[in-house]
Amino acid sequence: MKHQTNISNSEGGEHEIYGHKVTDLMKQYSFVDTVFLLYVGKLPTDGERTLLDAMLTASAEHGIEAPSLYTPRISVASGNSVHVGMAAGILAIGEAHGGAGEASARVLAASDSPEEIVSRFEKEGKFIPGFGHKIYKEEDPRATIIYTKAKEGNISLDAFEKAYAIEALLEKQKGKKLPLNIDGAFAAGVLSLGMNPSAAKALFVFGRVAGMGAHAIEESIQKNGYWRLD
Repeated sequence: MKHQTNISNSEGGEHEIYGHKVTDLMKQYSFVDTVFLLYVGKLPTDGERTLLDAMLTASAEHGIEAPSLYTPRISVASGNSVHVGMAAGILAIGEAHGGAGEASARVLAASDSPEEIVSRFEKEGKFIPGFGHKIYKEEDPRATIIYTKAKEGNISLDAFEKAYAIEALLEKQKGKKLPLNIDGAFAAGVLSLGMNPSAAKALFVFGRVAGMGAHAIEESIQKNGYWRLD
């Protein structure tokens, strides 16, 4: 079987990503530019770069208590190498931790109106992914920053407007606010950047890997020994 890709090409020792030489990207562009190029197929505008950078920064770290950050430490403390700890951290990400962004993106990308979405989830007795937070009861500041970056960057706000319309309907229906959270804002950001909904989970993992590596390295330096539950 012959595999084909439009993403990259290698010929004569020269590697390209969507027609851009890697050596040119190294000299003229940032890593975030390259990430955007890989996921969208073109280089970003200044606004798109700034938005993606904020999204990745929001994903990088969330405290040692987060499953995707303490799992790498447990793995390394058990005698594994740093990269094995990071792989364990990736496997700790699932629908209940880090995975809601993709589910939220698919809800926002569907043709259903905000009213239809709220009604459908109410009938099914399910929560709409991307809304509500156990700490941030009125506003998730990270979500607000992502929205602000999109607005300042002259990026399409359609997905954000749909998300905030859902937020307003949920408040009216339930009598309390279920604010757009980081997962929902991340989802809206992914769609606003012209990415596939699947990119929401991929980019969350991508950003979180930076934190995983830092925790795994620190654990290897501390040499805390084998972790056990009390």
